[in-house]
Amino acid sequence: MLIIRNRLAALLGRILMFGGTMATFILYFIEMSPAWRALCFFEVQAGLIFLAMLALEIIFNAIDMRHGASGVAAGLYPPFMLMITGYCFLGSILYFSYIMPQYGYLTLRSILFNSALLLFPLLNWLLFEIKGTVPYFYIFLGVAYPLMYMFGAMFRAIIWPNDALFTPNVMFVYHFLDPSHPSFPWAIWVSLAALLSFLALIVLANDLLARKWRRRIPKI
Repeated sequence: MLIIRNRLAALLGRILMFGGTMATFILYFIEMSPAWRALCFFEVQAGLIFLAMLALEIIFNAIDMRHGASGVAAGLYPPFMLMITGYCFLGSILYFSYIMPQYGYLTLRSILFNSALLLFPLLNWLLFEIKGTVPYFYIFLGVAYPLMYMFGAMFRAIIWPNDALFTPNVMFVYHFLDPSHPSFPWAIWVSLAALLSFLALIVLANDLLARKWRRRIPKI
């Protein structure tokens, strides 16, 4: 199984990842005007969830140090951390593939923030999380949060028809969530298909990295 079996290395690595992610978050929020509007974005919400869960893992990891430095570090529920990793990865890909080219939103702070969102959750999962324990029904369970976000973003404009949450004259946080936008019919289905495919991929990678299908020699 691909995992670092050293609690001290995991603790130091997680602290560095938390500090790096938090620093890019602060810089990104300072850039927004007003800063609280950034909370409307999927990638920001996913990143905040990751930061909160990583902080808990640091606490559990530190407590687990009483067992010594050698061994697998304590963490949170593996399926939950795998789904969060998927959300952060997709959020950063959403920025680099859609927001940056479509909106022309290209600043050093936004690039640093989304790069951290892409790199640190993935490294934390690859290096420190236990693998091979995620049931396949989590592939479908994992779309619950993005679905709630998508429908909430669309119906908010109907229930509360103003642009108070976003930039002036913009009713929807992402243009492809606007039912009147030409890309709406296919963008939603493509987004859901991409999410399901990616979650299936990381669950498969989770099993492969755990060598779940390795042929075992029977004991005599």
